[in-house]
Amino acid sequence: INNDGADTKDTVTSLVMLDTVAPSVEINAKLDAPKLTKQIQHNDDNSWGNVGDNQVGDTVHYRFISEIPENAVSFDSYNYIIHDTMSAGLDFVDDSVKVYIGEGTSNQLDASYITVNKTDSQNFTVSIDVLKALNDKKITVNAMIRFCKTLLIPLPPVNDTIYTYYDAVLNKSALIAEGHPDSKNHNDNTAYLEYSNNPYDNDSTGETVRSEVYDWTFSFRVNKIDSSVPGKPLENAVFNIKKGEDVLKFTLKEANVYIVDSLGSITDITTDGSGTFKIIGLDDEIDYTLVEKTAPPGYNKAENVVFKLSSGYNANGNQLDSLSATIDGTPGKTNSVDVVNQSGSKLVGTGGIGTTIFYVSGGVLMAVAVVLLITKKKMRNK
Repeated sequence: INNDGADTKDTVTSLVMLDTVAPSVEINAKLDAPKLTKQIQHNDDNSWGNVGDNQVGDTVHYRFISEIPENAVSFDSYNYIIHDTMSAGLDFVDDSVKVYIGEGTSNQLDASYITVNKTDSQNFTVSIDVLKALNDKKITVNAMIRFCKTLLIPLPPVNDTIYTYYDAVLNKSALIAEGHPDSKNHNDNTAYLEYSNNPYDNDSTGETVRSEVYDWTFSFRVNKIDSSVPGKPLENAVFNIKKGEDVLKFTLKEANVYIVDSLGSITDITTDGSGTFKIIGLDDEIDYTLVEKTAPPGYNKAENVVFKLSSGYNANGNQLDSLSATIDGTPGKTNSVDVVNQSGSKLVGTGGIGTTIFYVSGGVLMAVAVVLLITKKKMRNK
């Protein structure tokens, strides 16, 4: 008997007794099939939901929320297997699975009740020995629920809820959001629960509806141009990108496209004749600093640029509705920046002798001029 009347795999089997001779009768199962909710932690505020965003190389935190069905005690053998599939941009972190009874970290289920099978970096299962945990009183279900349901008495859920946590790393194969709207370049993750659904057949299982979450990472374009000729690109400018005090490392993905890579060998990015380059795999709501290490010959170095990406999503988290950059505290409309160079040469800055020489020489000349002016006036008066 399907528990909700739909033709799906989300089913449970109930034993019923018919006390009618009516030619047709509608039967509703009194037992609920379990459900599974998948969530991703958003690193901006550590909240849990269906969407997150990260820098390539970041560790991404996930969790499953599921409830032990009250009919589990009726089984001689019970399958409770979480199946998880990640896209190619995410790698499962070995030994990261932890299971807790109830939300929080105060009631962790011992590893002896848990089996993790990893098929590859994107596919794994978590099996929980529900019956053993029930017998050991690590998990509880309320048998009164079953009785009340048979009498159609409403009763709030009191079964234990299982929280299963694990980590993944956003890798260099991650899809990159270049702009908005975008419903394709997310790094998704899908999970479902396989569970026993027939106490009279140990091999019979059902599957919950798939639960999906999405992780995003972004790009930022730098355009190096001449101040005197609008739009004229400048080559041979050398840049670093810093996150806090750390200089980011990159790998060259393709011409003028650099992806964040903690093991990369590139820290200095040099503009070519196009005057532009793109950095990909960045997080949002993070202050990055664009530092011009070396200006093109004949030009002054530009000031550092602090930029921060901002993003917005639809309710499901599977579409990017907005993407822009705030530049030096000023919100913009695109995820790019123009870095302008002035031609010429600056005087030596404070701390060197260049400006001091000019200041001293100027002062001496002014003093001499004043003395000569006074002397000349005195001679005229005589």
